[in-house]
Amino acid sequence: GDRNGHVVGSVQVADDDKVMLITNTGRIIKTRVHEVRETGRAALGVTLMRVSGDEAIVGVTRVVEDDEEETPSAEAEGVAEAPEEASEE
Repeated sequence: GDRNGHVVGSVQVADDDKVMLITNTGRIIKTRVHEVRETGRAALGVTLMRVSGDEAIVGVTRVVEDDEEETPSAEAEGVAEAPEEASEE
């Protein structure tokens, strides 16, 4: 819409997740879901990120962070383990 802009995306989240917003200029912010104010049905929404000029939010994604330190997983590194084959006994 004219007042609030167009919908970029929607994601289902839990209170302990974060949401990451990405702009066409490469700016990224992460915000904790539990810090976003809940609104009623009649509300126009909440502002998570302000943009100016030709900058626009082009992506939104859910971020789930573990309590452990971040370590790259095999999948993140592009390494996939072969599935175990069933052995006949």
